[in-house]
Amino acid sequence: MFVLDSLVHSVDPAWSAVPIGAGVVGLGIRAGTHFFQRKSNRDAQLPPGASALATNDLNWEILLPDGRAIRSQRQSKGRLTLVLVGTYGVRQGLRLIRAFQRGGRLEDIGVVIVVELDERERALFSAKLHPALKRRTVFCPSTVLPGGLQNRTVEEVEAPNLRQYWQPAVANTVEDGCRLIRSTEHTVSDPGESFPQQGYDPAVILVVASPGGHTAVGIFASRLLQTNFPLASTYVVTVVPDDHLRAEFARGIERYCQAGFVRWFLVTDNQRSLLANDYSVGILPASLWVAPLLADAADEPWNVLVRLYPRGSNGVIVPRYWGRMLPVHRTRANPPRLFTFREAAYRAVLEGLEAIEAEETKGIHLRTPAQETARYVVITLPLEPHALLEVKDLVDEALRAKGWFEVDRFRHLVWATLAEPVDSGVTSVPMSVVMVEAAIDGVSDLKTLCSPNHLVVSLPGDVERHPHGGTRRSNGRVATRGAS
Repeated sequence: MFVLDSLVHSVDPAWSAVPIGAGVVGLGIRAGTHFFQRKSNRDAQLPPGASALATNDLNWEILLPDGRAIRSQRQSKGRLTLVLVGTYGVRQGLRLIRAFQRGGRLEDIGVVIVVELDERERALFSAKLHPALKRRTVFCPSTVLPGGLQNRTVEEVEAPNLRQYWQPAVANTVEDGCRLIRSTEHTVSDPGESFPQQGYDPAVILVVASPGGHTAVGIFASRLLQTNFPLASTYVVTVVPDDHLRAEFARGIERYCQAGFVRWFLVTDNQRSLLANDYSVGILPASLWVAPLLADAADEPWNVLVRLYPRGSNGVIVPRYWGRMLPVHRTRANPPRLFTFREAAYRAVLEGLEAIEAEETKGIHLRTPAQETARYVVITLPLEPHALLEVKDLVDEALRAKGWFEVDRFRHLVWATLAEPVDSGVTSVPMSVVMVEAAIDGVSDLKTLCSPNHLVVSLPGDVERHPHGGTRRSNGRVATRGAS
């Protein structure tokens, strides 16, 4: 006992205070950490009425853990085959592929067949192509036509002395694409795999084709592909040029119609709003493929495409476009969360639904709509899916109160979300309303529109509309005789 008391009294009081001080410091650190965590959480919280922006490419398997998106992706995986013909085809094809990537639906593109005879354009396309698609893409390797077809007419390209240079190479490219479609990405099969391997036999063949002489190449390539996959539906996206090849466009469409394998043509006019046309055509297919994940009653994209023109073949589809920029706001968190306000998106959608019916929103001035054909209004917002559905509920309620759904039983509303990458200095992001509808007498009106002696006057659509707002005067003018 004496020894113990001696030891206790011999300890320096300064040393006995060390554990107490350490405890106080520890409590201070914990309190500080807790304070900063709470502050960080507060900084990351969105304010009331905010809608979170989708700034990264969407991953539906994470967003919808109940398995709904997984089943949808597996069923539709690879069922879209892209055929990109000519310079317009590869450039517009890149926009289209990027939209699928932003929507988290890149795997729905099975195979890409690139029929571009210009080596430089092929190299540019390959450099910008998403890595996941590189092994599912085949290129026409022809080098015997420096500079491609160089704005030759359909008759010149179809002539035997020129056909001998491009036709064999294009045929080999399509055959390579068919072999790739019937194969898989994996060389080794895993018996324990939940979903067995499958080919990419297409439900839809989407041909994005340059006008002019490339029409001959596009017809040859897509008809050969259609012959290999007769159950697929073929659709052509193309553009009426604003130069000397404008009159040539009507002859090209006539060639397609004679072939008789294209269900419809989605056509825009470069004498209208070129920027808005390219943007709307670029996001439309991806939006239709994303839509089934956001609505219980949404239809599969291939059914939507058929309903636009259910009469067989050679229909003409007219796109309309309206766009608006939504303001970007940031939380104080590091990194910040990005959002816009729900009311801004809600008001923009309602305004867009009103404006989209105006004649100047058309991508080409043809008479619409054809009787007994569906019209689809596609609303695309750069919002997280749950935020988009909140806006959708508000809009649906407003439209029901207005009687919007009863006015036109052939008009359908489709919602989609595509992520929009945002840099630190970006203050706004685009939303869009796109409507597609069948022309009343599309092929005949196209021939009239492209006629050299066609009356040309100015229209509101003569103003070049930036895809997301703002205008500039276009050099082109719009033909109107024969259309209303």
